[in-house]
Amino acid sequence: TKTKTPKSGDSNNLGSDNNPANKRLTKRPKKTHISLQSIVNASSQESYQASINTALSQHGYDILLDWLTMGNYKYSIYHYFLEQENWAFILQCEQYRQPNQKSCLGLRSIGKISEKDSYNGWSILHHAVFHKNTEAVEYVCHQNHGSLELLHCKTQDEDDQSTALHMAIENYAVSFKTQQTGVPSENLDKEISIINALLSSQITGCDFNIRDHNGKHPIELLSQEALNALLSSNISAIAREKLKQQQEYTTMTVMAEETSDSDNTEMVADHVVKNHNEVQDQEGY
Repeated sequence: TKTKTPKSGDSNNLGSDNNPANKRLTKRPKKTHISLQSIVNASSQESYQASINTALSQHGYDILLDWLTMGNYKYSIYHYFLEQENWAFILQCEQYRQPNQKSCLGLRSIGKISEKDSYNGWSILHHAVFHKNTEAVEYVCHQNHGSLELLHCKTQDEDDQSTALHMAIENYAVSFKTQQTGVPSENLDKEISIINALLSSQITGCDFNIRDHNGKHPIELLSQEALNALLSSNISAIAREKLKQQQEYTTMTVMAEETSDSDNTEMVADHVVKNHNEVQDQEGY
């Protein structure tokens, strides 16, 4: 089971004069705020919230864009909050962000914790799905908060490159299989809600036919029985229609690849464009 993330500096080009006064002017400016790393290292969960609130009030939202580090691994403070199951504090921090200001929600982790556990390239959305935080997934998938990059990006681990939807569907498949053996799965309802949030996202241009590191579309990670159960669950009409379209698209794509029929491949592309436009019309784009 996986466990639970640049130093920045500006330079001034004020001339190459040998005057000592100019040399003093070209020194790298000191940070005007305490680093997030030092706050997290020196604080309990309760006290770091107070320290971060103070820093936000004094210096603004940009302080949240500092990296936290763990060896070769770099991650955002929001990754850390999600690990601490503290989504409410992320929402509180987001209130400090100004319109069009770069968001900490878009940062992706860099590097690896260990040879076994990487987490390289994981987005906030990947972490929200991994931690089964339905509220966080719904928030990030909302058109006012999320982006196509978050929905489309894949993890960059050596053994796994998956979108958030791949991850969510694989989690659901495991829980469904467990429940079929007679062992109740306490996570199944959460995983259905997360898949529903991802598929119901109204961010324009969403493409759920992305392949993972094994060349699989998300729906190919499901058995037919698991897919039928998901289609019969309490997901939205839009999510259900997207699943059906993805099933049809995947079937036709596999057929086209097996026959290497260029005409058939073009038919698949035309079919996808037509269905994508129809779904957009239903969603009111």
